[in-house]
Amino acid sequence: MTAETYENDKYTPEDILSNEYLLFHELVEIECLKRKGLRITPRVIMENPEKAYECHLKALEEELRFALNDGNIEWVKRRLNDIKTYLSDPFLPEWLKEEPIRVINEFGKYML
Repeated sequence: MTAETYENDKYTPEDILSNEYLLFHELVEIECLKRKGLRITPRVIMENPEKAYECHLKALEEELRFALNDGNIEWVKRRLNDIKTYLSDPFLPEWLKEEPIRVINEFGKYML
């Protein structure tokens, strides 16, 4: 929750701890990073950007699935708008550029 990142984080640790979807996201992301053999340190994201992006996108997808299963369409809409910013993220690895599009397409169909 407090690891150094490339951009200013949108959510504070207090935001994360008070929101079940964001907290779930953090747990999924940490678990993914650990499965990739990384130690969770304040610099884990800066030192492993591609793996961090991969795990972050996976966590976003799982977060959306959790919110959708809860029936929280407003949260899904909000986070889809956040994901759209990844389309112009200069730090997103080339091999992951299709992931935000796939997630938007998958969950956007529920917004109709």
